Amino acid sequence: MLLGCGKKPEAPRGETEEWRAWRQTQVVLPAAGFAPTLQGRLVVLPPSARATRQEDWCEVFLNGTLLNRFRVGPMPGGAWPRGEMEMTLRAGPNRIDLWDSTSNRHCRATIDTREGTEIRFEPTAEGYELRQTKRD
Repeated sequence: MLLGCGKKPEAPRGETEEWRAWRQTQVVLPAAGFAPTLQGRLVVLPPSARATRQEDWCEVFLNGTLLNRFRVGPMPGGAWPRGEMEMTLRAGPNRIDLWDSTSNRHCRATIDTREGTEIRFEPTAEGYELRQTKRD
């Protein structure tokens, strides 16, 4: 019924004009087919000082490819989610991008696997800060 009345479907919360402009900058960075890879780990901690809705999220891209959209808002019962996943990194430099719906901002960085393969996004008052460490 709604399709016939001309009403546009509602976009998910946080998908703002700024998010759309940022999302258009995500271009897959080509790699040689023989390039070595390493296993890495990504951790996105929730911005508990800013997140107020269960629908709050962060979206992470690696070298222009979407890795995941993590929920960062409070869960029922008051617990906070912790976004973690394994990922495949190219040996050498990689570009990583995070969009935060709670601050309507992004964090973009170039990471080098020689400096570590565990990537942590930790919340700050304004957005997120990236920390790169060597895995045990």
